[in-house]
Amino acid sequence: MFKVPDKSAERLLSKTVPEYAFGCRDGRLCRSLRELGEAINTMKDDVFTFHMNERRNHFADWIRDVIKDKQLAYELNYSNNKKQVAKTISRRLTFLEAKLV
Repeated sequence: MFKVPDKSAERLLSKTVPEYAFGCRDGRLCRSLRELGEAINTMKDDVFTFHMNERRNHFADWIRDVIKDKQLAYELNYSNNKKQVAKTISRRLTFLEAKLV
């Protein structure tokens, strides 16, 4: 993972305004990377597959376009299952949170 300035880490970890929340197919709304990571960990497989499959990756799109974390979005484009996506997001959260200490 590439380095990010501390102020960028704070921005990447913050919540979005409600209008830009990630809307899960199961009705949940995620306003931050942490919320999305938690949602993916408990998401049913059919919901996950709706959002990420061979034709689309809604998670990477939202992270790139709304959260503005191009590095994480890039890494998620090379993830191919729920466990790997959850682990990649968790690793990024740990990295960003360490920048705030």
